Amino acid sequence: MSERARIQLGETDSRIIERYEITQSFFSQPGACAVRVGHAGVTGDMLRAYPPGTPFTFWIDLEDGRQVPQMTGKLDDNSPDGAGGATQNNLRGRDWMMPLYKSMPRVERTFSRATFKELTQAVIKEALGSDDFELIFSNDANAAAIQGVPKFETTQVTDTTREFVVVGEEIAPRLAVTGYSDGVGPLFGIVEEHESLKALADTTSTRDVVKLVGYDVPNPLRAKPGQAWLTFLQQELNRTGLFLFAGWDERVFIVTRPNAAQAPKFRITRRRGGSPGIIGARFKNSTSQRCSEYVVYGRGGGGKDGRKQVQGSYTDQEMVGYGLSAVWSHVDELAKTSKQAEYLARRKAAEDRRNGWELTYTLRGHTWPLIGEEGKSGILAIDTVFEVFDEEYEISGLFWCAQVTHRDEGQGKRTEITLMRPADLLYGDDVVTLSPKTAGRKKVFGK
Repeated sequence: MSERARIQLGETDSRIIERYEITQSFFSQPGACAVRVGHAGVTGDMLRAYPPGTPFTFWIDLEDGRQVPQMTGKLDDNSPDGAGGATQNNLRGRDWMMPLYKSMPRVERTFSRATFKELTQAVIKEALGSDDFELIFSNDANAAAIQGVPKFETTQVTDTTREFVVVGEEIAPRLAVTGYSDGVGPLFGIVEEHESLKALADTTSTRDVVKLVGYDVPNPLRAKPGQAWLTFLQQELNRTGLFLFAGWDERVFIVTRPNAAQAPKFRITRRRGGSPGIIGARFKNSTSQRCSEYVVYGRGGGGKDGRKQVQGSYTDQEMVGYGLSAVWSHVDELAKTSKQAEYLARRKAAEDRRNGWELTYTLRGHTWPLIGEEGKSGILAIDTVFEVFDEEYEISGLFWCAQVTHRDEGQGKRTEITLMRPADLLYGDDVVTLSPKTAGRKKVFGK
């Protein structure tokens, strides 16, 4: 059996499809699926049986018998097309990121003191209207997204020590047991019930205990009506280089960073005059939106010393080497230290580099030989590393896969992969806190 694609609609058996396109991207959400199925005799039945909102699963079956799901989601379009004299149903659907992409807050929602994981969970729950989902996350998501100033309260605690004597002994050893606050510790009752012991006098002392009672969050995040949940969440995740996308299984979400440090999984070798399996190639190296220097201004300090301007910058040495000089500048009120401002400058530079440099290949089929596993192939997928040797473009090295499109438009099964340079994925230093204390803000307490 050769590779084949099929789609499962609701609870019915899967339908084998011949024309389709499914796109999955690390950076662009949601993932999309479009298939063309049926014929004139079943068009009406399909319109009734599979309206928008019908759950779907897109599968790729491999020659070795493996059945690999690629995407789950819900249909948002079932429109018949009678072009060419044959009526067929055009089905379009999006993965489980679609609710976050479309849905907006009913009222303003405030988030105080949370990690990126907790913030992501809260947003998904709001968008889905349910907590019936699974979030898979890397440890980076446990960093603080919104941080607060701890608030402490001092309370007085009384310590009581009660002495006991052993009854009936010629020499009566004493045993001291300590209780707390009200003078009744958990051991008092147990010891007093022992038949050989007799309680003597109590001695008491007091001490101050400092307890954490909450947090003052001077700059909570606010999701407002008119802004999609995904847009709100992405602007926060982007600050630390985290990205959210849907897994292949139903209601499964993944928040993580691009893994460009992994070992290469596939090898692309392109010779002059053509190479087996490679149908086409494109190379984009555009600097039209890139700058040589990125500068971010923030506001730091406060209190009796007053607020002062802070600055962070990043220089794109590749642009300097081209002799192309341009400065990008931005004011970000959340940046209160030079390190935070530099982080934002590096992030903007990385985004511009990613948007300007792409290496794209169109390959025959949906699988490709695996490096180091003779005779075995794997489905081409995002967040994998490719080893590339391209004589035509004179490009070689390791590249990270950002987007994959599987399609068959009547010319055979093909897969288009978009590769990026690993260096363009980096945002700079580790996570930094971007939650300055702002004068005049209402105090918000959270767990």
